[in-house]
Amino acid sequence: KLPFQICPICAGVSLTWLWMLFGMGLGFLSVEKYQMVIAILMGGSVIGIVNKLEEKWKIFSKSRNTNKALQNKLKDCC
Repeated sequence: KLPFQICPICAGVSLTWLWMLFGMGLGFLSVEKYQMVIAILMGGSVIGIVNKLEEKWKIFSKSRNTNKALQNKLKDCC
């Protein structure tokens, strides 16, 4: 078990391009035939990671702005 959740589709795509890349490195798969497929799968993984980071950033910045507002109110209070 991992401390974070991984979507099954993301895991499948990542494992697919990893084993294909490994196969190309060992010479089992043709680079000319599979390089575009791997590039597309890797791009999908990058987009998924950026999407998750964007969600985390929104939550982080929202809580940070709330803290600043509270600090400003406390400064004016006393």
